Formats: sequence, C-alpha cells, structure tokens
Amino acid sequence: MTENLDQAKDIEPHKYNRNLLEALLVSSISKDDSRFPSIEEFILSEIVNGTIEYIGGNSGQKDYQKLRYIDGFEKEIGVYFESEMNAHSQEKLDPTIRDALIKLCQYYYENPIGSDANQQPRTELYNHFAEICPVAAQSTFLLHQDNIIRARQEFISKLSDSEKKDIEGIGKTMRKYIDKDVKFIREKYYW
Repeated sequence: MTENLDQAKDIEPHKYNRNLLEALLVSSISKDDSRFPSIEEFILSEIVNGTIEYIGGNSGQKDYQKLRYIDGFEKEIGVYFESEMNAHSQEKLDPTIRDALIKLCQYYYENPIGSDANQQPRTELYNHFAEICPVAAQSTFLLHQDNIIRARQEFISKLSDSEKKDIEGIGKTMRKYIDKDVKFIREKYYW
C-alpha cells in the first residue's frame, strides 16, 4: 500500500492534476446518465460547485448558466471558489486534493497571438479538459472507456484512502450540476 501511495504522490503536479480531473469525471458517472458538457466552462462550474457542496459550503451561487454572458467568468467563479474553499475546506479535504483543485480552478490570463488582441482568461482545468474531451463539434460527450479504465486502475487505485474518499464524494455531488447543465444544453444548444 505504501508503495502505491508513494507512486501517486511522486507524479508531477501537472500530471496529478490532469489525472484528478479525469478521476472526478469518472467518479461522477451515474447509471442514469454519463453525458458531460463538451464546453469547458460548464465543467469548471460543475467541479467548483460539486466541491463546494461536498465541503459544506454555499454551493450553486455561481455557475456558467448564470454567468455565461459575463466577460471574466473564470475570475468570477475563481474568486467564489477560493472564498468558499478558505471558509470550509480546512480539515474537510485531503491536502493534496485541496491544493490540486485550487490549482486546477485558478484563473490566469493568456495573451492570444497578436499585439492588439485581448487577454483571454484560462485555467489549468481547461488545458487538461482539452486532452480528455474527444469532441469539438458536439455540445455533450461520453467519456471513452479507456479514460475510465485508466482513471480507475492507474490513478485512483494508487491513492490514499482520504484522496479516494474525496474524489468519490466530489464526483457524486458534481452529478446533479452536470445533469442540470446537460438538460440546459439540450434545451438551448443546437450542436
């Protein structure tokens, strides 16, 4: 057991965070629905609100449905997430999971090519999600079986019990936000 734990802890933070994102998605799959939005902002919102609910915070106050027309959605939800994490996550989340979630959801600005272009808000989550989401021309998708197997066998199985508990708990609480967003997408998006 210690050998497995050490292997998981030795993963570089960037790879750990990508694996965590995939594990959260896998843990949120339900027998009733396993669809996910292919729009990264929805995924960010679902992880933020699922985590906040899991730690007993004031979840659902900000989400992409409510803020999709606001410039700087990432900053708005990032400030909300940081505030709730500071208020509620101490002693409730495994420190490795807590730090990785904060890093995944933290916004930063990226300059697009061209000097006259506006800075675009980004998160590390968006970069990893682009590797996981297999579609670009559909508003929802299903995780590939390889993603599910890899997350369960190569990542989750090597984590500590507290990390596993947090991933499973956050994944389960995320599902209601995912279902709400998938319903919204089916009603409002035509691609």
